[in-house]
Amino acid sequence: MKVVTIATESNKHLERLFNSAKHFDIPVIVLGKGKVYRNHNDKTAFLLEFLDDIDSSETVLYVDGFDCVFLRDLEYIERQFKTFNHPFVISTEQNFNCGSSLLQKLFYYFKYPAGKKPYRFLNAGSWIAKADYARSILEKVLVENGDDQDLLNKYLALNHDSLSLDYRHEIFTCTAGRSGLETQDYEIEDGMIKNQITDSYPAIFHAAGKNFIGLSEIIKFLPYLKNELVDDPLVRKNYAYSKITNYLTAKTTKDNFLFHLLIKLFLFVVGILSIIFLI
Repeated sequence: MKVVTIATESNKHLERLFNSAKHFDIPVIVLGKGKVYRNHNDKTAFLLEFLDDIDSSETVLYVDGFDCVFLRDLEYIERQFKTFNHPFVISTEQNFNCGSSLLQKLFYYFKYPAGKKPYRFLNAGSWIAKADYARSILEKVLVENGDDQDLLNKYLALNHDSLSLDYRHEIFTCTAGRSGLETQDYEIEDGMIKNQITDSYPAIFHAAGKNFIGLSEIIKFLPYLKNELVDDPLVRKNYAYSKITNYLTAKTTKDNFLFHLLIKLFLFVVGILSIIFLI
């Protein structure tokens, strides 16, 4: 298995990933060293270049470089990958990031696989796949400019069997859409991080969107990593806001897109009724 990430330069965040990998004797290949990273199109280009140079039967594990840490070894990851019986397994989250306009989002939302809440939607920050299949997906889906997660979501909405989503967080666990709820969602059991929602013991933790406060909440349980507190007032303010909205979402729809859509519809109806009564 080849483990890869993308980073044009080294920093403390990449060092954190490497420290967690070292603990489990996981060699990590860094793509993009010394290059310019303009947008996620470059991410796809780096990955395709790498996939072109390796054996087509090789298994490739990709993780984002700055907001992921390893929780388990490669043996466990490979064993779990085989249980999916699919050549491409990808991480999942509670957010639905797809489309620009509301109509476009609604179209893909209703076309999307039913899945399992709260982790119904894919997250492009970590996946595992056979090299030849990964290459075919990236070449097919990411040919146009745009965010890889947005494009993969659109493709999956119209091709349900093209990717296998890790709904139960058997391999990947991702906090997107649930930032602020880390101490509620996770606990330590037998020295491992357990996702209490899915009753699973994931191998890779991803604090999507560089949610470093949430990442800190997990790292404090990992003796092989140094915990770094985030002191930025603005970051903490945004995190506190996310915690409130994500808590409300978790207690209601377990779907951030649906939750905010219902709020907007409610406010629209209240506005219309207010105008009617005022007239």
